[in-house]
Amino acid sequence: MLRQTLDSFIEHHRGTRLSVELVLADNGSAPPAVGVLDAVDWPRVRRVTNATNLGFPRAANQGAAVASGRALVFLNSDVTSSGAWLEALVDHAGRLCVGQAGPDLMRWPSRLTGLRTPYVSAWCMAIQRDLFERIGGFDEAFSPGYSEDQDLGYRLYLAGYDLVRVALPVHHVRGGSGRRRDFDRDGAIAHGRAVFDAKWGTVCPGQELAP
Repeated sequence: MLRQTLDSFIEHHRGTRLSVELVLADNGSAPPAVGVLDAVDWPRVRRVTNATNLGFPRAANQGAAVASGRALVFLNSDVTSSGAWLEALVDHAGRLCVGQAGPDLMRWPSRLTGLRTPYVSAWCMAIQRDLFERIGGFDEAFSPGYSEDQDLGYRLYLAGYDLVRVALPVHHVRGGSGRRRDFDRDGAIAHGRAVFDAKWGTVCPGQELAP
Protein backbone atom coordinates (compact mmCIF):
# COMPACT_ATOMS: atom_id res chain seq x y z
CA MET A 1 0.00 0.00 0.00
CA LEU A 2 2.90 2.35 0.76
CA ARG A 3 4.23 2.03 -2.79
CA GLN A 4 0.77 2.83 -4.22
CA THR A 5 0.49 5.90 -1.99
CA LEU A 6 3.84 7.28 -3.05
CA ASP A 7 3.45 6.38 -6.73
CA SER A 8 0.02 8.01 -7.02
CA PHE A 9 1.19 11.17 -5.25
CA ILE A 10 4.29 11.51 -7.43
CA GLU A 11 2.38 10.74 -10.64
CA HIS A 12 -0.17 13.50 -10.06
CA HIS A 13 2.10 16.17 -8.58
CA ARG A 14 5.28 16.31 -10.63
CA GLY A 15 4.02 19.45 -12.39
CA THR A 16 2.62 21.24 -9.34
CA ARG A 17 3.26 24.97 -8.94
CA LEU A 18 4.13 24.33 -5.31
CA SER A 19 7.63 23.71 -4.04
CA VAL A 20 7.08 20.33 -2.41
CA GLU A 21 9.38 18.65 0.03
CA LEU A 22 8.56 15.04 0.93
CA VAL A 23 9.21 14.11 4.54
CA LEU A 24 9.06 10.33 4.95
CA ALA A 25 8.52 9.11 8.51
CA ASP A 26 9.75 5.55 8.96
CA ASN A 27 8.27 4.18 12.18
CA GLY A 28 10.28 0.99 12.52
CA SER A 29 9.27 -0.26 9.07
CA ALA A 30 10.03 -3.76 7.81
CA PRO A 31 12.76 -4.11 5.15
CA PRO A 32 10.32 -4.17 2.18
CA ALA A 33 8.86 -0.81 3.21
CA VAL A 34 12.33 0.63 3.80
CA GLY A 35 13.20 -0.40 0.25
CA VAL A 36 10.18 1.50 -1.07
CA LEU A 37 11.25 4.61 0.82
CA ASP A 38 14.83 4.28 -0.46
CA ALA A 39 13.55 4.23 -4.05
CA VAL A 40 11.42 7.39 -3.87
CA ASP A 41 12.12 9.57 -6.92
CA TRP A 42 11.48 13.17 -5.86
CA PRO A 43 13.76 16.23 -5.95
CA ARG A 44 13.54 17.08 -2.24
CA VAL A 45 13.23 14.26 0.27
CA ARG A 46 13.90 14.16 4.01
CA ARG A 47 13.73 11.06 6.20
CA VAL A 48 12.77 10.53 9.82
CA THR A 49 13.83 7.07 10.95
CA ASN A 50 12.73 5.42 14.18
CA ALA A 51 14.04 2.00 15.22
CA THR A 52 10.61 1.06 16.58
CA ASN A 53 7.04 2.15 16.00
CA LEU A 54 6.66 5.27 18.16
CA GLY A 55 3.09 5.89 16.99
CA PHE A 56 1.54 8.40 14.62
CA PRO A 57 1.47 11.53 16.86
CA ARG A 58 5.17 11.40 17.67
CA ALA A 59 6.29 10.51 14.13
CA ALA A 60 4.07 13.26 12.70
CA ASN A 61 5.57 15.80 15.10
CA GLN A 62 9.06 14.60 14.16
CA GLY A 63 8.27 15.06 10.48
CA ALA A 64 6.86 18.53 11.07
CA ALA A 65 9.99 19.50 13.01
CA VAL A 66 12.33 18.73 10.11
CA ALA A 67 10.04 20.06 7.35
CA SER A 68 10.96 23.43 5.86
CA GLY A 69 7.70 24.52 4.23
CA ARG A 70 5.17 27.14 5.36
CA ALA A 71 2.36 24.60 5.11
CA LEU A 72 2.35 21.07 6.51
CA VAL A 73 0.42 18.29 4.82
CA PHE A 74 -0.01 15.00 6.66
CA LEU A 75 -0.78 11.94 4.54
CA ASN A 76 -1.17 8.36 5.68
CA SER A 77 0.63 5.55 3.92
CA ASP A 78 -2.70 4.02 2.84
CA VAL A 79 -4.07 6.87 0.72
CA THR A 80 -4.19 6.87 -3.08
CA SER A 81 -5.39 9.53 -5.48
CA SER A 82 -6.90 9.73 -8.95
CA GLY A 83 -5.78 13.29 -9.65
CA ALA A 84 -3.90 16.29 -8.31
CA TRP A 85 -5.18 17.48 -4.92
CA LEU A 86 -2.30 19.09 -3.03
CA GLU A 87 -2.74 22.64 -4.32
CA ALA A 88 -6.43 22.78 -3.38
CA LEU A 89 -5.75 21.48 0.11
CA VAL A 90 -2.87 23.88 0.76
CA ASP A 91 -4.82 26.84 -0.68
CA HIS A 92 -7.65 26.24 1.78
CA ALA A 93 -5.25 25.86 4.71
CA GLY A 94 -3.72 29.21 3.81
CA ARG A 95 -6.95 31.18 4.14
CA LEU A 96 -7.58 33.48 7.06
CA CYS A 97 -8.91 31.71 10.15
CA VAL A 98 -8.62 28.24 8.65
CA GLY A 99 -6.80 25.87 10.93
CA GLN A 100 -7.00 22.58 9.08
CA ALA A 101 -8.25 21.44 5.72
CA GLY A 102 -9.09 17.86 4.88
CA PRO A 103 -10.91 15.80 2.26
CA ASP A 104 -14.70 15.83 2.17
CA LEU A 105 -15.01 12.36 3.65
CA MET A 106 -15.56 12.35 7.37
CA ARG A 107 -16.24 9.67 9.94
CA TRP A 108 -17.25 12.17 12.63
CA PRO A 109 -20.82 13.50 12.19
CA SER A 110 -20.87 17.27 11.65
CA ARG A 111 -23.81 19.50 12.53
CA LEU A 112 -22.39 22.35 10.49
CA THR A 113 -23.50 23.22 6.99
CA GLY A 114 -21.21 23.83 4.04
CA LEU A 115 -17.56 22.89 4.27
CA ARG A 116 -16.91 23.92 7.88
CA THR A 117 -16.49 21.03 10.29
CA PRO A 118 -15.48 20.43 13.92
CA TYR A 119 -13.03 17.70 12.98
CA VAL A 120 -10.57 16.92 10.21
CA SER A 121 -8.92 13.51 10.12
CA ALA A 122 -5.13 13.47 9.98
CA TRP A 123 -5.03 10.78 7.28
CA CYS A 124 -5.02 13.71 4.84
CA MET A 125 -4.74 17.12 6.45
CA ALA A 126 -3.08 20.49 5.82
CA ILE A 127 -2.30 23.21 8.33
CA GLN A 128 -0.06 26.27 8.35
CA ARG A 129 3.27 25.45 9.96
CA ASP A 130 3.32 28.40 12.38
CA LEU A 131 -0.18 27.58 13.59
CA PHE A 132 0.70 23.91 14.09
CA GLU A 133 3.66 24.95 16.21
CA ARG A 134 1.73 27.55 18.21
CA ILE A 135 -1.09 25.12 18.97
CA GLY A 136 1.45 22.56 20.20
CA GLY A 137 1.28 19.97 17.40
CA PHE A 138 -0.20 16.55 18.02
CA ASP A 139 -0.49 15.55 21.67
CA GLU A 140 1.83 12.56 22.00
CA ALA A 141 -0.19 11.27 24.96
CA PHE A 142 -2.47 9.77 22.28
CA SER A 143 0.34 7.53 20.98
CA PRO A 144 0.34 5.10 19.33
CA GLY A 145 -2.50 6.94 17.63
CA TYR A 146 -6.27 7.56 17.25
CA SER A 147 -8.19 10.63 18.46
CA GLU A 148 -5.08 12.85 18.29
CA ASP A 149 -6.59 14.59 15.25
CA GLN A 150 -9.88 15.17 17.08
CA ASP A 151 -7.88 16.69 19.92
CA LEU A 152 -5.89 18.95 17.58
CA GLY A 153 -9.04 20.09 15.80
CA TYR A 154 -10.80 20.82 19.08
CA ARG A 155 -7.86 22.91 20.30
CA LEU A 156 -7.95 24.88 17.05
CA TYR A 157 -11.69 25.39 17.39
CA LEU A 158 -11.29 26.64 20.98
CA ALA A 159 -8.59 29.03 19.73
CA GLY A 160 -11.08 30.53 17.28
CA TYR A 161 -10.03 28.88 14.02
CA ASP A 162 -12.28 27.35 11.40
CA LEU A 163 -11.74 23.83 10.11
CA VAL A 164 -12.86 23.06 6.58
CA ARG A 165 -13.43 20.03 4.39
CA VAL A 166 -12.39 20.06 0.75
CA ALA A 167 -13.61 17.65 -1.91
CA LEU A 168 -10.49 15.90 -3.21
CA PRO A 169 -9.80 12.92 -5.51
CA VAL A 170 -8.30 10.82 -2.72
CA HIS A 171 -9.16 7.36 -1.43
CA HIS A 172 -8.38 6.11 2.06
CA VAL A 173 -8.05 2.39 2.75
CA ARG A 174 -9.37 2.71 6.29
CA GLY A 175 -7.10 1.12 8.82
CA GLY A 176 -4.59 0.19 6.15
CA SER A 177 -1.73 1.93 7.94
CA GLY A 178 -2.67 0.18 11.20
CA ARG A 179 -2.45 -3.42 10.02
CA ARG A 180 1.09 -4.07 11.23
CA ARG A 181 1.50 -7.18 13.33
CA ASP A 182 3.05 -5.14 16.13
CA PHE A 183 0.09 -2.73 16.27
CA ASP A 184 -2.94 -3.35 18.48
CA ARG A 185 -5.52 -1.26 16.61
CA ASP A 186 -8.43 -1.94 18.98
CA GLY A 187 -6.26 -1.15 21.97
CA ALA A 188 -5.02 2.06 20.35
CA ILE A 189 -8.57 3.19 19.60
CA ALA A 190 -9.64 2.54 23.20
CA HIS A 191 -6.56 4.34 24.54
CA GLY A 192 -7.12 7.37 22.29
CA ARG A 193 -10.74 7.63 23.32
CA ALA A 194 -9.81 7.38 27.01
CA VAL A 195 -7.15 10.10 26.68
CA PHE A 196 -9.57 12.38 24.83
CA ASP A 197 -12.33 11.87 27.41
CA ALA A 198 -9.92 12.47 30.28
CA LYS A 199 -8.73 15.68 28.64
CA TRP A 200 -12.02 17.13 27.44
CA GLY A 201 -14.77 15.12 29.10
CA THR A 202 -17.37 13.52 26.87
CA VAL A 203 -17.65 16.55 24.60
CA CYS A 204 -18.11 15.88 20.90
CA PRO A 205 -15.89 18.36 19.04
CA GLY A 206 -18.16 21.05 17.67
CA GLN A 207 -21.30 20.10 19.61
CA GLU A 208 -21.41 23.59 21.11
CA LEU A 209 -21.61 25.14 17.64
CA ALA A 210 -24.90 26.13 16.15
CA PRO A 211 -25.94 24.07 13.09
